[in-house]
Amino acid sequence: MDKAFVSIVKTESGFYLVASKVDDQWSVMGFETERKGLDYYETGYARFHNRSYESSMSACLNWMAYQPSIVELDLETMKVLTKDQHVYHLRHVAGYMDGIKMTEEAAKYWEAGKRPELINNEMLTK
Repeated sequence: MDKAFVSIVKTESGFYLVASKVDDQWSVMGFETERKGLDYYETGYARFHNRSYESSMSACLNWMAYQPSIVELDLETMKVLTKDQHVYHLRHVAGYMDGIKMTEEAAKYWEAGKRPELINNEMLTK
């Protein structure tokens, strides 16, 4: 079965498979490559970082609350790792995400995944 790169976020309430709504239909947010998955977070953070101090801090808090990891999973593994097909709306003072709750076994996939670099030397020199 084909695999896709997806985002698993680690939160204080567990692990979630990031979902998005398109044309009133929920789906797992997937990426063609690992790099595109990382860019989703890194480019978004850089955009907020460059906008203002307040935006930068909000984005930083958001990614601290929802610690993303880009992993390659097949559909069967996603089904096994998700507790149900309910989309949870995760919110806090600096932002939100939508995701499907995952079992604790997702921790090993999250650990093995690649995490975005939100602040790097290139950003600090701009």
